[in-house]
Amino acid sequence: MVVCCGGIYVGYRIQAKENMRTDWQLIRELMNAVIDACETVENLDLTDEERNTPLITSPANVCDAIQSSWIYPENVRYEIIRVRHELGNDKHYTPESARALVNAADICAEMIGAGEAQPIKDSITKLAQWYPTYMVPQIANAIETKRKSPHE
Repeated sequence: MVVCCGGIYVGYRIQAKENMRTDWQLIRELMNAVIDACETVENLDLTDEERNTPLITSPANVCDAIQSSWIYPENVRYEIIRVRHELGNDKHYTPESARALVNAADICAEMIGAGEAQPIKDSITKLAQWYPTYMVPQIANAIETKRKSPHE
């Protein structure tokens, strides 16, 4: 069986989806905003008592705002699923790039509160370097070579 990024399985062939480009800039913008927000809140060193502090511009409190940091994205995710369905663009499988993002996000989530000197830091640094120094160049080179050799 053939495995391909950005396509759907059709027997042993892959049928690429047309006009379904990913907005990587928007993904980057969201992930950076989440990281910045989480870092800022962590650096406030909130106490349990401070979590009940009312927000100035809302009837909610600090704890409500923190809870919204994961509830709001869940709601937007369901909105995206609904819109994709309405457009006839249901996700028939989870693309490899989506799996990579989810697993990297899971790693990042495990690091929260683990401290800066955790023993796993070396493995994470190696993983972060693996993408640009090995995975991407190897795939790009293989595809470039394949496209230059039409006989294969």
